[in-house]
Amino acid sequence: MDYTTHYNLSKPTTGSHPGADVLNTNWDTIDTQIYSASSTAITIASPLSSSAEGYTVKTGTNLEIVGDTIAVIGSPSFTALTISGTFTAEQKANINSLFAGAGAAVETSDTLYVSGNTTLNGNLTVIGDIQLQSKNHGNFFSTASQTIVSTTATQSVTYTTTADLTGLIWTPASSSKIYSTLTGDYLINVSAICDTDTPAKHIHIWAAVDGTNIPNSNTIIMLPNASTEAILAVSFILDINSGSYFELKMYGDDTGNRLVATSGSLYGIPWCPSIITTMHKID
Repeated sequence: MDYTTHYNLSKPTTGSHPGADVLNTNWDTIDTQIYSASSTAITIASPLSSSAEGYTVKTGTNLEIVGDTIAVIGSPSFTALTISGTFTAEQKANINSLFAGAGAAVETSDTLYVSGNTTLNGNLTVIGDIQLQSKNHGNFFSTASQTIVSTTATQSVTYTTTADLTGLIWTPASSSKIYSTLTGDYLINVSAICDTDTPAKHIHIWAAVDGTNIPNSNTIIMLPNASTEAILAVSFILDINSGSYFELKMYGDDTGNRLVATSGSLYGIPWCPSIITTMHKID
C-alpha cells in the first residue's frame, strides 16, 4: 500500500479493499490536522518572505511570529498579534508600520531597547513597573595635593578616584580626562581647596574639551596670605559629544601654589579632597 507524502495517509491501490481501520486512521489524521490549523497559533521560526509557504489566518485567531525579520504578504486581518523577541525602537516602529491597518493590537514581549531621542504620539499605558535608566553622571576626586609645576606653562587637574560612575569613563592611566559615552549637555560642578606659601598669589582653573580650552571658562582666585586655604568653586554647562573628554586646566603664578588635600582620619571625619568635580548629563 502507498502513503501520502506529508501525513502518511494510506492510499489503496486499484482493486484493493481497505478495511475500516485504515479509513478511520486516515480520517483521524485529517481531523487532527484541520483542528490544529484552525484553533492554535501559527509559529513561523524563520523570516517570512515572498517565497515562503503561504499562511491564512482567520479573524479571531492569533498569529505569533518568532524571528527578527518580518515581511507582510497581502492584506492580513488579525484581532491580536504577538511578536516575541528583543527589539530596538526602530524595529518596533517598523513592526507597527508593517501591520498598520490590519486590525490588530500589536504587542511586543521580552525587552524593548530605545536609544537616542524617541517621540511618542498618543497615549502610553504601562501595566506593571517601569524603570528609567539614569543619565550619565559621576563624582571625581583627588586625595593628593597638586602643586603648580611651572609658572610658564599650564597643567591638567588630575583625579585619584571616582564614585557613583554611570555612563562616563575615567581611568587612572588618563587621570585628568572624563570621557562621555552620550552626546548632550552636561552640568559640571567644581570645588577646589587652594593655598600658597607666598602672599598675594593666584590660581586659575578653566574647562577644556578634547584638549581645547572653552572660551570664557576661567575662574581666578587670589590667595592673600600664606598657608591660608581658600575655596575655588565654579559650574559649567557644556555640550560634549560621545567619545569626547572633559578636563580642568590649571595655572599658577607661583610654584608654591597648590590644590591641597587633607586627611580626615581623625574621629572618622572624611577626607577633604584637593578637587571635587561632579558631572551630570542634563539633556
